[in-house]
Amino acid sequence: MKHWRVMSVCAVIAIGLAGCAAPTAPAPTASVSVTPSPSTVATPSSSPQPTVEADPLADGATLVMRPTALEVQSASGEIVHYLDYLSSASDAAATLTEVLGAAPVDTQVTGNNHFPPQIQHAWGAFSLFEQQYPDNWAQVDHPSAGRPSFRVFFDGTTSEDVPLAAAVDVRAGGAWADAQAADLGFWVCEGTPVDAIPGEGWGGTTARVSVAARPSEDGAAVRWLVAPAVETDGCA
Repeated sequence: MKHWRVMSVCAVIAIGLAGCAAPTAPAPTASVSVTPSPSTVATPSSSPQPTVEADPLADGATLVMRPTALEVQSASGEIVHYLDYLSSASDAAATLTEVLGAAPVDTQVTGNNHFPPQIQHAWGAFSLFEQQYPDNWAQVDHPSAGRPSFRVFFDGTTSEDVPLAAAVDVRAGGAWADAQAADLGFWVCEGTPVDAIPGEGWGGTTARVSVAARPSEDGAAVRWLVAPAVETDGCA
């Protein structure tokens, strides 16, 4: 009997101890390491760069004498500057100084009964004659083809390494036979017309305006080319 009681007491104590046992600690949870994604940095948009235009004369230029204007042409034949003989002489001289890369030699030329005073702007074989109309000359109709703002002369084939040419195959220093072959058959005071277009003549009349060639003293070669040269009935 005592033995049973002892067993009962032990059982009760065991149950009590079991009920009083400390609660089981939960299993640790594995932590997940999250690597933050790098923040996106806005890249400032690049500002548009200005467009640099190519120099049309980078590969060279040619001065081409035409009846009503001097053309500055590129190596491909594009007209880059069109210098009308009735436009500003000083502006034309400034443009040509830039194109030729050298300043001209300037000389004052005294006028006479036929031609007004002039300033010769010379770059070697090329000259621009700036016409001046003082005193009584101020009464003449100018600028006009007969009384332009400036005239141009070629007495060689290059100026500051820039070729000098006409629209026809006539060159200063070339054979006079070339000018004779190109002769257009009307009268101008400056020489033989070799390239012409219709234009305004003396006193507002309709006449041809030309590039004229002048022969050398021996008549064998072209001494110079000049423009503008206006058709006329005769020269004083």
